[in-house]
Amino acid sequence: MKWLFAVILFFSLTSSVSAQTAPKAAPANAAADAMADQAVRDWQAGKFKPTPLDTKTLESIQSPTELLQKQLEALAQQVQFTPTPKDARVSFELRRVTEDNGTRVYSYPITSTELGDEVLTITLVPNKDTWTAQSVRVGGDADLIPDFVKTIWGAWLFAALSALLLWASIAKTPWRAVLEQNMQLVKAYKGIYIGTFVFFFGLFGLGTLFGMSNPDITKAIGQFLQTVLSANGVAELTQTNVASAAFGITWNNMRSGIFLTSFVPGSMFAVPAYLIGMFQYPFYGVALAPVGTLPLAAWLLHIPTILIELGSYMFIVASSGVMLFRIIKKTPLSFAFLEFTRCLPLAISFLVLAAWYEAFEIIVLIPMVLK
Repeated sequence: MKWLFAVILFFSLTSSVSAQTAPKAAPANAAADAMADQAVRDWQAGKFKPTPLDTKTLESIQSPTELLQKQLEALAQQVQFTPTPKDARVSFELRRVTEDNGTRVYSYPITSTELGDEVLTITLVPNKDTWTAQSVRVGGDADLIPDFVKTIWGAWLFAALSALLLWASIAKTPWRAVLEQNMQLVKAYKGIYIGTFVFFFGLFGLGTLFGMSNPDITKAIGQFLQTVLSANGVAELTQTNVASAAFGITWNNMRSGIFLTSFVPGSMFAVPAYLIGMFQYPFYGVALAPVGTLPLAAWLLHIPTILIELGSYMFIVASSGVMLFRIIKKTPLSFAFLEFTRCLPLAISFLVLAAWYEAFEIIVLIPMVLK
């Protein structure tokens, strides 16, 4: 079963499809502040380590859902607790803190020979009259989002590029010509496109039903993904503005959803892309089921993001299926591959649209609904 959970972890780390609410600046709390500082010292002393899985215990578990939950908890711990480098030095005086639904997140600049300059993030959750460290990790993975994406100039640039993209999609431009070619290809091979969309959204729906009937697993995945999104830098941008968040979401989804899990596997004669999707979309369905960290009201608001964003990925996979079909029908390989690459403009256009809506949803709509 290890390979299955490695696949799940891989797609969790490269996905930002789960809606998140934006943390706010936290009011002073002497008890929590002291607990966070102590957690840092405990981390420096090597007291925070992922709990190893007991193989004998796993073998004794009869329920597949319970086994899955245990594996997910172990994967979450791998993300939540970063091993301590030997010479970690922490700047306590530069501590920052935000708060989200009672959870307090502390950030400390740290430096070490092994890691260089990084940020240590301590997440505290209320536990009766005290606080518990839910995660203690080094946020080095936030480098997945480049620094210029996080700047106000990056936000203005993305807004300008989005406007240019909209104009290029409407006016008589080469970009629009490629979009029209995409639609002609869809009409010519509508069976492959419809079949691919029905198959993958069907898997997504089955995953959603499974998640709704197993809320403990859904909650474990939701908490895991929240940790991952915080680590890869996407959650940080939801604390800023809609344009910056949309830029970060687009950047992450282009890297992971478009290229890493759709276009590159699809270019390998389609089969790897379809195999990846068979694991990817049921997992998305479980992760986004309307229980746990994603209540029903937020889930309903998130439906357009799900349809447009996942649909963009599925369009690329379906286009790779068309490429394979055409090669089998004796179309020259170079020509079939060139036609496949032309699916990117349409997928990117819809992905940018989904990112703008998702950013607006996370920063504006969901907080209004959850008040």
